[in-house]
Amino acid sequence: MKYFFNSAVVAISTSIIVILLGTLTAYGILIYRSKLGEYFSVFMILGKLVPTITILIPLYIMMNKMGLTGTYFAPIIAHSVIQLPFITWLMLSFMRGLPKELYFTKAQKLSSEGEEEMMLTLNIDGSNGVVFNWSK
Repeated sequence: MKYFFNSAVVAISTSIIVILLGTLTAYGILIYRSKLGEYFSVFMILGKLVPTITILIPLYIMMNKMGLTGTYFAPIIAHSVIQLPFITWLMLSFMRGLPKELYFTKAQKLSSEGEEEMMLTLNIDGSNGVVFNWSK
């Protein structure tokens, strides 16, 4: 039961961190369109071409020097860093398919809601199905 609990803590923590950061990154790239954002999104997906096995030894050495081996924090960081580019790319391509009126309207901009409130509205209304379908 201990091993199941350890796996559940790492998996749930990693999923929450990656979905939050990936969605926020994709939203930022989408809203503030620039050449740098496009280069950044291409660079992130190119990072997925590196096989995960090639970074295991340097990752272990870094975690060992920081004193994180044997903690929950080490695998949570490792899994989050490895999965973040894919989730960002996935959410960016999903959000590009949404109508612009859904995530950026003049009514929302003129109302008292800030951009944080618009982001929550987008994620709750628009992308819940994609996030949960991805995790299956």
